[in-house]
Amino acid sequence: FVQGKSPAGHPSSSAPCVDRNECQASTNLCGSDGRCINEFGTFSCLCETGYVRGRETAADPMTCIDTDECQDDALCGTGTCHNSAGSFHCLCPVGYSHTPSTSKTGCKDVNECSANSGLC
Repeated sequence: FVQGKSPAGHPSSSAPCVDRNECQASTNLCGSDGRCINEFGTFSCLCETGYVRGRETAADPMTCIDTDECQDDALCGTGTCHNSAGSFHCLCPVGYSHTPSTSKTGCKDVNECSANSGLC
């Protein structure tokens, strides 16, 4: 808040407080992967999909940082998880496949006979 000031420059008890828009006053408050939202008396950060507010893990707790989805050991099942900016991907063994980006179902066995009708 910015309190109203009297002409002499002293705080005036009758002048209303005015919201200061921190989002306009400072650029990049939420980092490149977040959007600043002005609120009365404060602001918040809305992070892009795959990102969270840094909290204690970042130098600036409001900055949006990448979520490491690969911390979930079961995410790729029999495959290997690789974190990427805002997402992840699974490297599956031969004979298995994974639905990209949002699927958290792990590597699934491919039925080669139904996928290739002339194979079996």
